[in-house]
Amino acid sequence: MKKEDQPVLYSLRMRAFNGQKHLSGGEDIVDKVSLKTRLLELLDQGLEPSLNQMTAPPHSINIRIDPVHTQDIKTISLLPVFCLKTKSLEETWFFLKKAFERLGEVFGIPGTLGYRQAEKLLSDKNDPLTGASLLLPDAECLSPNGSGIRVTHFGIKPSLKNELLQESVIHGLGSGRRFIEALQISSKILSHGKAAFELCLSDNPEYTTGYLSVRGVGYIRLPLIKPAGLCAGGRIIGVLNTFIESDMSEMIGYLTESPVLFTSRNPLSPPEDPKDILERFLTQNG
Repeated sequence: MKKEDQPVLYSLRMRAFNGQKHLSGGEDIVDKVSLKTRLLELLDQGLEPSLNQMTAPPHSINIRIDPVHTQDIKTISLLPVFCLKTKSLEETWFFLKKAFERLGEVFGIPGTLGYRQAEKLLSDKNDPLTGASLLLPDAECLSPNGSGIRVTHFGIKPSLKNELLQESVIHGLGSGRRFIEALQISSKILSHGKAAFELCLSDNPEYTTGYLSVRGVGYIRLPLIKPAGLCAGGRIIGVLNTFIESDMSEMIGYLTESPVLFTSRNPLSPPEDPKDILERFLTQNG
């Protein structure tokens, strides 16, 4: 069968802006039957008032639709989800410090420097990137293209999304949509063979939960990662110590251009104590 005769799905990508400031985004990969409905849902999402400007609508919304041949789509599973049980900002950051120490032990990467980069994300002087910074094995932290790596071209099977929306309410994972989008982004990042971890701290001033995703462990939700009202945030992708210079363009190409569809999932685990989650690093990675 010729490629032009292959079944086609559609990649939808929405970005909302106020001037040059990125406000929100959303995307999916859908069939033709679902195209119109999903397009309108993304439009509504882009029109939601920005929490940074409360009642002001976005200045502009860009929506792009691209056909994707099914043979070009990689189907993968979502990461397992864990929730850190913590009672304070200090307790969460103590866990994060220990987690980066474990990352150094397990993967031989600059864990201590990774923790320092995490602290910088919440600096008042930090100018949030629209994408993720890349932490290299030599401890250099890069922002490719000047704005970081923005993970795109992913979607989720509708029945899977509905399951997660229902379960996220029971598990107390906050905004179901926000959680599912973050889980997809991180699952795509960790599906790359050279990715060791991803850390995300939202720059939304009213969203105080972040996450740390670790190869061989999963997506770890981090409540109380920053004080309410703080606009600072960002993402860091850490790579394995086997990462070499020639891997960079391939990794960026995969994360920003290769279509991925999530067709299976892992369980949502109940909240766990910090020491129990830290033990998973060594158990899962040998």
